[in-house]
Amino acid sequence: MSIMLLIALLLGVFVANMIKISSILCLCTIILLVVFYKRSDIKNRIYVSILIIFLVSIISVNFRNKNTLLGYVSLEGKIIQDFIDNENKFIFSDSYLNKYLIYSKEDLKIGDKVRIKGEIKLPKGKMNPYDFNYRNYLKAKGIDYIIYCDSARYLGKSFIDEVRADFREYVKSAISFLKEDNQRIVMSILLANTSYMDEMSKSDFRESGLSHVLAVSGLHICIILYVVETLLKLVRVSKIKRRLFAIILAFIYIYLIYFPIGALRSFFMFTILFMSFLGKKKYKPKDALILSAIITLLINPYAIYSPSFMLSYLSVLGILLFAKTIKSKMGSVYFKESIAITLSVSIMIIPISFYYFESYSILGIISNIFVLPIYTLAIILSYFMVIFKFAAPVISPAVDLILDGAGLLIKLINKLNFLNVNFYVGIFQVITYYLFLLLIIKRYVFIKYQAFNKSIFISSVLILIFSMFNYINKKDNFIMDFLYVDQAECTFIKNNKTNIMIDTAGSRDKNYRPGKIYTLNYLRYNSIDKIDYLFLTHFDEDHAEGLLDIIDEVEIKRAYVSYFEDNEYIKALLERGVDVYLVEKNDIINIDDNTTIEILSDSKNYRDANNKSMVFVLNHRGFKSLFTGDIYKEVEEHIYEDADLLKVAHHGSSTSSSDDFLKRTTPVYATISAGVDNYYNHPDEDVIKRLNENNILWKSTNYDGQITLKITDAEAEFTSYLEDRFKLNPWVVIGALLIVIFIYKFGDYFDVQRTLQRRYQGGLLILRI
Repeated sequence: MSIMLLIALLLGVFVANMIKISSILCLCTIILLVVFYKRSDIKNRIYVSILIIFLVSIISVNFRNKNTLLGYVSLEGKIIQDFIDNENKFIFSDSYLNKYLIYSKEDLKIGDKVRIKGEIKLPKGKMNPYDFNYRNYLKAKGIDYIIYCDSARYLGKSFIDEVRADFREYVKSAISFLKEDNQRIVMSILLANTSYMDEMSKSDFRESGLSHVLAVSGLHICIILYVVETLLKLVRVSKIKRRLFAIILAFIYIYLIYFPIGALRSFFMFTILFMSFLGKKKYKPKDALILSAIITLLINPYAIYSPSFMLSYLSVLGILLFAKTIKSKMGSVYFKESIAITLSVSIMIIPISFYYFESYSILGIISNIFVLPIYTLAIILSYFMVIFKFAAPVISPAVDLILDGAGLLIKLINKLNFLNVNFYVGIFQVITYYLFLLLIIKRYVFIKYQAFNKSIFISSVLILIFSMFNYINKKDNFIMDFLYVDQAECTFIKNNKTNIMIDTAGSRDKNYRPGKIYTLNYLRYNSIDKIDYLFLTHFDEDHAEGLLDIIDEVEIKRAYVSYFEDNEYIKALLERGVDVYLVEKNDIINIDDNTTIEILSDSKNYRDANNKSMVFVLNHRGFKSLFTGDIYKEVEEHIYEDADLLKVAHHGSSTSSSDDFLKRTTPVYATISAGVDNYYNHPDEDVIKRLNENNILWKSTNYDGQITLKITDAEAEFTSYLEDRFKLNPWVVIGALLIVIFIYKFGDYFDVQRTLQRRYQGGLLILRI
């Protein structure tokens, strides 16, 4: 029952994000269902409950997605959180408990009541299929909008929020006797904030598979509950009172550290089990876990998009499903409990780790067996330092010794980091993995049903055949992807086994790496490990800086430039043995029998870097694509090549794309690379007007996300990520049809089996009586 309610809730979240459904309609339907519920038998009540949860989740999502007018606003509220690594970044809560991420140069503190004025904007969502979704990341934290403040006027103090800042200072003071590096680790662990640690230390924890130590989770809450219960037991407090006090104390702690998901999951589970203990009803941990997930998602439906949520709940589910069985198979092996728990967690989180982080730490199995117990001891002693601050000077040497030893072990283990696995899996592979896992878990239920097994086998074979056909069909296509890379440019072309990249993206800001964030992630997402032809149109950072982010991650076979400069990009290519070719006007590069590139520009005639851009036409089976770099109108005047597709010059700036040029080149399609809310307001309105007047079908990455042009023998297909993301996937339809057929064919059979089983159990009960 509980699992069906959770599935209904998840479906409601996904449906509400794809289709706009009226909350009033949902509410009216819920009222009708409640009336129907009272008059229904037990079986129908289950279905009604599932439908109600489905509709409630839609209302919850709609509430979070309520429309707010973007633009200049004035709001009154309080600062509820700051950021250690950015003194101008805060979380602000208004009088309606709406949370905002704000940027302000004012000296603001946690607990300050302020009136802010500034521009409100939506966080940027996914612009490419492989992107990290920053909008959903913030929504998972309860934040829907970003405000860039012009002013923040101080109005007073909020005591309840100021307590959080005081608690942080208290913890800092309590652990100040530790070594500086160990202080950072303990602060990160106790306050659930890794901003205290340097990047190298965080990387060590990630590589060794111990990142979960830094996230306050079930381990930490268990320690708190155990310590409190043990201390209260010594003074002979009753079981109920000490458990109640421990749960209240755990809640206060979770509040002070901003309700991390792992800790919240653990708190809900313990509370549910405690309530069942009070009511003298047996409640299984698995049901408590599911109910905890339902409560979390009803409070914030976007928590489902949080990696912390997925890893926390799946880890515990893995332990509940597999640990006991694995342990029973191990006989008298040393550390068998640690091994069983580690393997159980790994079974459940491997696909999620690959999906979110493109890697899985095999070393985590070793680290969790040998190093985790050491950190657990350090965490227990650290809590004692905070609770009994007067004893901190005495306890701190032991904590230092333990953390130093654990750190040394991590560094030794990380020398084997070549064992860790790195690659990306998509959502389809993740779902397939868990479906097969479900079949394995339930194999004893299905093994006797020959018709079912036959249908599963036939379905699997058909899906495999369709997948192979789809892969072969895709392989023969000529695909051009114009990546969203913010205010930069990068195009990737896939032609059979040949990979072509035109520019690599980049930024003048050395702290912002579009090449790493977008270009490298694209290559990983598509499992691309080589670039056969790299064309750098010119050496501006927004076109070439990304080279430094990818050059050690993929093999670049050859590179082409239109002029030489003594710069770090040319040096990086030559140092790695890449052949770099200087191209000139009228040069022709034969990619294969169907594809050629002809150089149209002559960089020697210009001094400006933008006008020295390499201009060329890529011809694939008669379909011509004109790439223009950042050239201005004076260079466009010398280009007379017809084109089917135009890569609009200079991000759609008014300096390019004259009406005469568009009439001469006569493109059918045009692409523009520009960043969301970019400073230059690209693409320029006049450029868009000229494209429309010439009946050119255009797309811009700041509006459409990644743009794709696919050429087959029959046609050219011009699409974008943002317009295609909610299109119905044929594989989803096939899967849904298979489920419907399965339910239709076997539903009654399983219903009979359940009835017989209940009768059988009832008969045993009568015999026992």
